[in-house]
Amino acid sequence: MKENPAPLPLLPLLITLLAGVALPVQAGINSRLGREMGSPFIAALISFLIGTVSILIFVLLSRVTAPEGGFGVTASRLPWWIWLGGVIGAVFITVSAAFAGRLGLTLFSAVVIAGQLLASVTLDHFGLLGAERHPVSLLRLAGIALLIAGIALIRRG
Repeated sequence: MKENPAPLPLLPLLITLLAGVALPVQAGINSRLGREMGSPFIAALISFLIGTVSILIFVLLSRVTAPEGGFGVTASRLPWWIWLGGVIGAVFITVSAAFAGRLGLTLFSAVVIAGQLLASVTLDHFGLLGAERHPVSLLRLAGIALLIAGIALIRRG
């Protein structure tokens, strides 16, 4: 008999929910910024500059310690693909600035979530990027299929 996993703590789920709430807000802001600046690339640049300054202030105020051996030593031991996170973030911000307003925030968010789930089920199934393996199941695939059906309904609405 399969053992039930320990219940997930509520606070991380709530914080993650709030982060999810923030994504369409961010997409709407970036879309407007892109229109006002005349370019989604300029909007993304401004967004990343503000984000960089914000996280720098947080790091300085929270007194986060540097990795043992310093940043350079730690960075040299990391796999090449680890640096793609920033590139992916830049692409996402630019895409949101370019398309969120045109598609509408609901459709934009639904398509983003579908992409996230397709990638996530693949990463989980194969245990890629350091993820713990969670084999794909019919229920997971059914959930993704329902979301894709939801996208079709949103597009018609």
